[in-house]
Amino acid sequence: MTLGTPRLRPRLALALAFSIAAVLTAVAAPAFADATAPAAAPAPLTYRFGDWPPDLSKHGAELQGLYDKILYVTGAVFFLTEGLLLFFLWKYRAQPGKKAHYSHGHMGLEVGWTLLPVVIFVVLGVTSADMWARMKDRNLFPQDAFTVKVTGRQFEWLIRYPGKDGLFGTEDDYETINDLHVPYDKPVRVRLTAQDVIHSFFLPELRVKQDAVPGLETEIWFEASRAAKTEIACAELCGLGHYRMRGSVTIEPLPQVLNWIQTEKEDE
Repeated sequence: MTLGTPRLRPRLALALAFSIAAVLTAVAAPAFADATAPAAAPAPLTYRFGDWPPDLSKHGAELQGLYDKILYVTGAVFFLTEGLLLFFLWKYRAQPGKKAHYSHGHMGLEVGWTLLPVVIFVVLGVTSADMWARMKDRNLFPQDAFTVKVTGRQFEWLIRYPGKDGLFGTEDDYETINDLHVPYDKPVRVRLTAQDVIHSFFLPELRVKQDAVPGLETEIWFEASRAAKTEIACAELCGLGHYRMRGSVTIEPLPQVLNWIQTEKEDE
C-alpha cells in the first residue's frame, strides 16, 4: 500500500496538522505566558546593620550627602572636645606640691570657638537652602504629582485617594487604613494631618519624615525610583499603642496603582 492511496491520505493530513499545531504551541507558549502572568514581585529590600536603609527615593542621595556632612562635622567636634576634656583632666589633676592657677579666660579663644560654629552653620544652611526649598516650599512642588491625603490617628493611618475626577471630597474618593499605594517615576504629594495627637509620618526608605499635627495640614512630596514594598512608621510617641502604628507601602507602576484604587472602590 503506497502513501498515495485514499485510505492513508486523511491519516497523513491529520498527523501533519497535529505536528504543526504542536510546533506553534511550543513557539507561542512562552510569549503567551509572559503576557498573561502577573507582574513579578519586587525584589526584597536588604538591610545592613549600621548602614542607611535602602534608598528608594530620587532625592535620597542628595539628602544623605547633607546628613553625612553634618555627621562628619559634629563627629569631629565631639572627638576633639572629648579628647581635650580627657587630656585636661589628666594634665591638671591634683598633684602634691602643685597649686591651681586661676584664669579669667582668653578673649581670642572665646571669640574663635564662638565664630567657628557660626561659620559652620551658615555654610551648611547656604549649601542646603536649595534642596530644603525644593522639598518644603509648596510653590516649588511638582504640579503633576499623584496626590493622597494621610491622616494620623491613634493608632493607624487613614489614607484617602481621589477618584477618576482627581478631586477630594467627592463620591468617588476611596479611603483605606494603613495601605498606601504610590507610583514610581512620578512625584507623589502627601497632604498630611492628624486627628488627635501629634504623629510623625516616617518612610525611611523614601527619606521622608514629617510631623502630622491636629488642625494643621502639611504637605510633603517624594519620588520613588523603583518598585518595592516597605512600611509607614510613626516616629512620634503618640500613646500606649504607638508601637503598632504601622502601615504598608506598595510602590508600583502608575497604571497598577490606579487599577488597584478602582478595583477596591468597586468592591466596597
